[in-house]
Amino acid sequence: MKKLLIISLGLTLFLVSCSLDSPIEPTNNEPEEPESLNALCINEYMSHNDAAWAGPNNDFPDWIELYNGSDVTIDVGGMYITDDLDDLTQSMIGDNVPEQTTLDPGDFLVLIADGTPENGPLHLDMKLSDDEDFALVDSDGTTILDQRNTSVIPDDQTEARIPDGTVNWEITDVPTAGGSNN
Repeated sequence: MKKLLIISLGLTLFLVSCSLDSPIEPTNNEPEEPESLNALCINEYMSHNDAAWAGPNNDFPDWIELYNGSDVTIDVGGMYITDDLDDLTQSMIGDNVPEQTTLDPGDFLVLIADGTPENGPLHLDMKLSDDEDFALVDSDGTTILDQRNTSVIPDDQTEARIPDGTVNWEITDVPTAGGSNN
């Protein structure tokens, strides 16, 4: 019994001395920056636009903002937006006006989700609803580049990635369609 006690005491002293030799890491109280996607992504959207953002026809449409977080220029013409994941080619972004659909790195593009694609290349053949999935689909019609669920967002508020192009989403009181959410 005495030997067991001496062995236990020796082992305890050894472990304590090892832990005292280990450096103590300082703690960092600063919040970590959200992970950046470094890609083309859905950056902000508004599904209940009663009076917050006047669209191109001075109406108040639903809208989806894309952000190019990559380091290359991207033409989204010919890509798709859908709110029906069984129909990934539901609404094609106009593919004949690259001057309107091309995003340089760090650029934003607002797509009008008003159900009237005949009104121009940035108008989608869909509207946003509460608690539905919607997606940005590559021009191959099968590759989902980004998707989001609308959840239920109060009138005239948006859900936005803050900072732009990161994994962090927040509901915002002030829409920033076509501009930075920071």
